[in-house]
Amino acid sequence: MLRSLIAALAAKLRGVLQPGSSPRARTLDRERKAHFFSWFQLDPVGDPAPASSGRSWHCFRPNGEAFRALVELDVLIDASGRILESRLGLDRAFADHPRNGVFARDLAKSYLQWGLSEPLGAQARTLIDNIGNLAAAGVPVLMRASAVPPAPGDDTTGGYLVYLGRRTTAEAIFGNSKLTITNLPGSFPDRQIFAGSRSDAPRPDAHASAQRPSWLRLDISPAITLH
Repeated sequence: MLRSLIAALAAKLRGVLQPGSSPRARTLDRERKAHFFSWFQLDPVGDPAPASSGRSWHCFRPNGEAFRALVELDVLIDASGRILESRLGLDRAFADHPRNGVFARDLAKSYLQWGLSEPLGAQARTLIDNIGNLAAAGVPVLMRASAVPPAPGDDTTGGYLVYLGRRTTAEAIFGNSKLTITNLPGSFPDRQIFAGSRSDAPRPDAHASAQRPSWLRLDISPAITLH
């Protein structure tokens, strides 16, 4: 009986924690028809890139010429099309732009809302609220006084400082998801931001004083994977 109980518990944990095994696991085909992809007009770029164990990376960029060279979303799926990981890349010229920076904030905020596990805890919501705070972009935004959201609280993950370019990298666990935000040197890649290894990223306590960061990457992956 004890052995059966342990087996049942292990099966339940695999369903909750292993990407793709949950009944609520999302497929890329379904998500491409949903709000996030359609709102930001994300179109596929090139053919999928094969990865190990039947997985593949799929690359997307906005179809508008204004931001196409400055943004990329990469999604890792398994052989059945279920989403395992994702990465969003933003050129810092876009994130720091005095006018267009508001669009970068909206995209990054929406990506985190889309990619992180639900329900979001207070720490994740605070980080998202700070990134999505259009008033902090320094661009006047016209809205009714009653519609103006309250100022967000202080982010405790370090992720918002990374978004602002004041810190090199930060990592946080939100439920079943791990978020890594990193500023990277060099030009924004022409394609395949997934190709960079996390092991190549600077240490979390490193700062960008030696070299000005050129692009920002937000990685969402499972916090725990059972094999």
